[in-house]
Amino acid sequence: MTEAGRSAHGRRPHAVVRALSALPLLCAAAACTAACGGDDDSGDGRPGVRSPIGCAEAMDFAGGTLPEGATDQDCSTESGIDTMVRGTFRMPGADAGPWLERAFPDALPVPEAVPCDADRCVETDRPGGEAHVVRVSVTDEGGGTALIRLEAFTR
Repeated sequence: MTEAGRSAHGRRPHAVVRALSALPLLCAAAACTAACGGDDDSGDGRPGVRSPIGCAEAMDFAGGTLPEGATDQDCSTESGIDTMVRGTFRMPGADAGPWLERAFPDALPVPEAVPCDADRCVETDRPGGEAHVVRVSVTDEGGGTALIRLEAFTR
């Protein structure tokens, strides 16, 4: 290339243009990383970070109530564009069916396309809380105990 094709600083003009054109991609990647962050449990309230919450609060979000005597409670929330609340707890197995019907009376069996590895899996898109969709599964663990899994999310 001739001297006329170089800028005053000795660089080719198209190299500078290429470098500047990459800047928006780098900014977008940084923004996505911040908004869609990892799957850690730091609980610092950043979007995309899972934070522990009480299971009574999780059930409020889902539009139900936590059954009395629920044990082994473990619930969390994750917010980004949408909010996802997940939780598990145990309760007396004999009470699980009646509780589920009271808590989510409009719930129907999950569609076949939704994986269900529990004894009973239901969902509703008309919960009474802030969530738009609620899925609940009940697994009989034997010995009179049922494991309840909750997923509630906005969309």
